[in-house]
Amino acid sequence: AGAFTSFESLPADPGLWRNSPTVLARKATAVELNAPITLAEVEWALGRMPFNKATGPDNLPGEAWRCAREPHASNPDRPGGFMLAPVLHPLFSRILATNDFPSQFRVSNWGPIFKKGNLQDFGNYRGIAVGAVLGKAYMSIMDRRLAQWAYAEGLRHRAQAGFMQGLSTNHHQFIMRHLVT
Repeated sequence: AGAFTSFESLPADPGLWRNSPTVLARKATAVELNAPITLAEVEWALGRMPFNKATGPDNLPGEAWRCAREPHASNPDRPGGFMLAPVLHPLFSRILATNDFPSQFRVSNWGPIFKKGNLQDFGNYRGIAVGAVLGKAYMSIMDRRLAQWAYAEGLRHRAQAGFMQGLSTNHHQFIMRHLVT
């Protein structure tokens, strides 16, 4: 087998990729990515809903979903389970089973955010899109599954800090600053 020299040297036939040993081996381990969504995953996603954030086209803040909780069975001062999780669980399960992502989840509110400089210069603005809260909740479940699977499969290096929960590239900057100085 020759060394990789360029993308042009890669086979163009997608059938070759689908039947490669690496793809087939990973496909066998990726079964958990398509496992039915559990009620615990829905509750986890609802528990991560942000407070004090802009609403999307549904005009429902994250607090509305996160705070709809039953009283705790043994301690009325503590929040209990999420009341809406049993309602959302079949919806999320159906989306995963049918691959039919609701069009309401695909719509976003878009607006410009001023960065700095002259207010009249359009180049001094960046765009921001705010989507529907339930779409974000569903995608957070899928993102978590994919991240856990990729880490377990060795597709993410254990030293990767960017886009890893609890870590950031600031950790690498801190280490480099102390190694160099």
